Amino acid sequence: MEKVKEKIDWYLKIMNIKSDNLSTNLRTVLIMFLVASISYFISFISLKMYDLAIVSIVGVFTYIFCIKTVGKNELEKAFFIAHIQILFSSSISVLILGWGYGFQIILIALISIMYIDIFRNRLISYILVLSESIIYIALYLVHISNEGEQSVSYYQDYFYVANFIFLIVMLLIISKILKSTDIAYFYQLKDDNDKFKNASETDDLTGLINKRTLNLIIDNKRRSSMVISMCDIDNFKQINDQFGHNTGDLVLKTLSNIFLDHTNKTDIVCRWGGEEFVIVSFDISKNDFLTKIQKIKFQISETIIKEGNETFNFSVTFGVSEVGNDRNLLIKQADERLYKGKNSTKNCIVSK
Repeated sequence: MEKVKEKIDWYLKIMNIKSDNLSTNLRTVLIMFLVASISYFISFISLKMYDLAIVSIVGVFTYIFCIKTVGKNELEKAFFIAHIQILFSSSISVLILGWGYGFQIILIALISIMYIDIFRNRLISYILVLSESIIYIALYLVHISNEGEQSVSYYQDYFYVANFIFLIVMLLIISKILKSTDIAYFYQLKDDNDKFKNASETDDLTGLINKRTLNLIIDNKRRSSMVISMCDIDNFKQINDQFGHNTGDLVLKTLSNIFLDHTNKTDIVCRWGGEEFVIVSFDISKNDFLTKIQKIKFQISETIIKEGNETFNFSVTFGVSEVGNDRNLLIKQADERLYKGKNSTKNCIVSK
């Protein structure tokens, strides 16, 4: 169960990495637009373009609000509001100044930001990109129709170069963001795969491997010999009937821990089904294997289960196969000997 818990903890850790990456990256983008808006505000004030200065100062307060919103982990809200603000300010700047100042380039940067996966519903992203693309085309058509009427100023090229540089920097940052986000997704998907693979290979209650996985492991082992023990909890139905299934589950988990504590790393411990378990050891003599099983049986006899004010012991019957390399034959031998013990005294080890 500890291994299962470790996988869950790792999964949660990866989810936190993903969330932290998105928050940090979005905050970086917003800070860039905040700095740009402050720069535009200063420039427009110095050029006495007060209408655009007002647009810029609105942007400054909007981005500050969005940055605080990201701090509250409301990423979608911050992303959407920032988009509307960028779309509004860029469009107004193009309409007032014209195409030559390069504010339409900001719209290209805006569209590229949509590759950062923020919205749970990707349809929102597609609608925003479509809207921004339509507005970009509409602004270009307005530019063409008014091309002869637009005046050219000496500082036009400075704005265009500044906006172009801003676009390049934005694309570099977005490239870094996408790379870091992809890494987070990669580890998340890898962990998802490990998690579901683990779920298909192990027993959920005990954390032990299941019958299917046991067979696969044995078939892929390149060992000279092995010995198998089939184990069954005695009177398990009575435990469930008297103390309840939660106590029955506690017995199963307790027994699983005893098996794991008294076997080697090279041994295989499997929950075969219900209250049946299988222990497999490789390259070991039968006498040494029986010594291992006897120690396990002794530890079980010393184990006390507490249920409320009551305590009780439980026992296990073992059937042990011969040493060999035929999985099916050894399992059959162990199973026959297990039932031989179950039909006699129980709480015993049958090895012949």
